[in-house]
Order: sequence, then structure tokens, then C-alpha cells
Amino acid sequence: MKSPKIPMILATWLLSIALAYTLGRSLQSTPEDAGNAPSQTSIQTQAVDSNAETASLTGPDESESDGLILTEARTPELIRAELLTALATSQNTPQSEAAIKALLTELAASNPKEALELAGQIESLRASEAAKIAILETWASTDPAAALAWAEAALVNEPSSMRNAQLTAIYRGYAQINAQAALQAAGQLSEATGAERRLKSRLMSEVIETQIENGELVAAKQSIELMDDGYIKSDLMREMIDEWATYDPQAAAEYVESLGPDADTRLKTTLIEEWAENDPAAAAAWLESLDPDDPARSRAAAEIIREWARYDLSASAEWLNTLPASPELDRAVASYTYRAVQEDPATAMTWAESVTNNRMKGYLQQRVAGAWKEEDPYGFQDYLDNSELSDEQKEKLLNSNAWGGGRGPGGGQNRQ
Repeated sequence: MKSPKIPMILATWLLSIALAYTLGRSLQSTPEDAGNAPSQTSIQTQAVDSNAETASLTGPDESESDGLILTEARTPELIRAELLTALATSQNTPQSEAAIKALLTELAASNPKEALELAGQIESLRASEAAKIAILETWASTDPAAALAWAEAALVNEPSSMRNAQLTAIYRGYAQINAQAALQAAGQLSEATGAERRLKSRLMSEVIETQIENGELVAAKQSIELMDDGYIKSDLMREMIDEWATYDPQAAAEYVESLGPDADTRLKTTLIEEWAENDPAAAAAWLESLDPDDPARSRAAAEIIREWARYDLSASAEWLNTLPASPELDRAVASYTYRAVQEDPATAMTWAESVTNNRMKGYLQQRVAGAWKEEDPYGFQDYLDNSELSDEQKEKLLNSNAWGGGRGPGGGQNRQ
């Protein structure tokens, strides 16, 4: 009789061989298995897909994962589809208008004419015009020759205000890529009529402004200095000084001084106006350095006071007191009076009384009286009781109204 251990041993041995064979095949890679198991490449693809999906949640254009930035290409077809949807669902809100304008500007980089056509579908005329301005500036910054050729044919019958605004946008875009060429192109425009001369000056000024904003002050200055004397050169000089004074008024002032007699009153006034917006005290100090007979002293004083009195009534009044009274200085006194009446009507009335021009004096007194009696009727009545005004003058002040609509002297309407 055979022992039962032998079959059991044999069965165990066969089972171990089968298990080893199965395990070995599972570790081998075959073409058939490759399609069923995820490879390293497929895992990376899934990671990219995952990043793309994340991008759709964080923003339409790009996402960041492990330091890798993925950018989604926006085709003209995609932009066009978004535009058509936005135009169809527009609610005429500022947000909706801004979104459509942004899409049109984006489309303008590849198809500006189509963008202009779509801009014409915007219901709001104001929003439509703003979108066209943005489109034309974008177009001119990529293909100025094509933009100018389009304008020559398309803007012939447009109202002058719209035509001028769109041409300005084109030259502004042109100046972004080649200011010298843009200035030369604008310089070749017609001057046959007054309107054409003004437009030419406006367009050339726009180029100079853009050039200086882009850090090309030296080039702009050289271009202007090489021009023949005339109204356009004077206009461009003022534009340059205006832009220059926004960030370095002292250097702009030194340049104006270097011109000597060629620096006219309007150029100095332009410098003062811009300088006074940021540092009225410094602007006043420079103005005092001019010749006492320089007409710019009295004309620019009003600009300094207008800005200075907004921040410091006392200091601006002290400076104003140092200036000799004159008909030319009345504008500065009027500017101060307008500011002072909001804080101290009694002082404002004193300044109004110091004006040399009787017509302006009467106007200022009535406007101050109107504001004073609204804010402090008892104080105003006390002023009338102790004044040496005639009964007729007192009656006028009693029936006066304050400046309407927040406007200053000479430009306001009486409140009804």
C-alpha cells in the first residue's frame, strides 16, 4: 500500500509551478496589455487634462500647476462666438458694455474690420463709439497703413466730431509703435481750412503726448525744435511742456527759461497750470522769479490760486496778498473767493469787495451773499446791518442766490 504523503507533495509542487507561471505572465508587458494598463505617457496626459480642467475653473486663459503655466489659445472663432452671445444677451449695463468692448478689442488684433462691423450692432451709441475708438487704436498699433487707408475711405461722410475722435485713436495707436512716422504722417495733412488746421494740430499733439508717455521725451523735443516756427510748433511745444510738467516740472521750467524770449505767455501759463495741480507753492515761487512786467505773472496767478486754495486757504491767501492789485489779478481773487465761500463766507466777501472790476465785484458779492445767507443767515444779516452799503445794494444781496451746479464765477447759473 502506497503512502498518502506522495500525492499530496506532488499536488503542492504542481500548484507552486502554476502560481509562479501566472505571476510571471502578469509582470510581462505585451502589446495587448499596453492598451489595457495606464502607461506613464497616459498618466501625464491625464495630468495635463486635469490642469486644463483646473484652468477652466480659475480663469479662461491660463493655469499653474507645479510651476507649469498652461495657456489656452483663443482663436478668432472663439472670440467671435463669445461676441455674438454677448451682443445677443447685452443688458446695456456698464459691465456688459465693458465686456463687449474688451472682446471687440481682442478681435481687432486679427480682424479689425469685422470688429468695427460688430461694434455697430451695439445699441448704445456712446458705447458703440467707445468700442470703435478702442478697435481703431488697436488696429493702428499693428497695421497703421491699413487703418489710415480705411479711415480715408470710411470716415468721409462721418460727422466731424466722430471723424476727429476716430482719427485721433488711429494716430495714438500709430504712435505706440513708431511715433516719428506717425508725426510725419500727421504733418502731411491738409491745412486748407481752419478746421483742418485744428485737426492737424490735434493729431500731432496726440502723437507727442503718446511719445512722451512712452518715455521718448528727448525724441519728441528734437522733433519739435526742428519744425518751422508757426502755430503748430507752438501748440506742440505747449503739449510737450504740459506732459513734461506732470512728472518733472522743475526740468520743464528750466527748459522754458532756456528759451528766453521765445517762451511766450501761453507756454509759461501751461507750465504753471500743470505744476500747480501737484505743487502750487513751488509753482508760485517760480512765477515770482519772472520779470514783474511779464504778463504771465497775473494770468497764471489764477491757476495757482484755484489749485492752492483747495488745500490751504491760509497759505494761498498770504501769497495772494503779496501780489499787487490789478485788473489782471481779479481772476485770481475771484478763484479764491469761490473757494473761500465754502469755508468762510465772511472772508470771501472781503475778497469779493477787493476786486477792481465793478461788474465782477458785483457778481461775486451777490454769489457770496447767496451762499452766506444759506449757511449762516444771522451772520449775513449782521454783516448787512453793519455795512456801509446803500439800501439798493443791500436789497440786491438779500435777493441773491449762490453759485449753481458747483460752478465758479463767470460760468454758473443762479439757482431758482
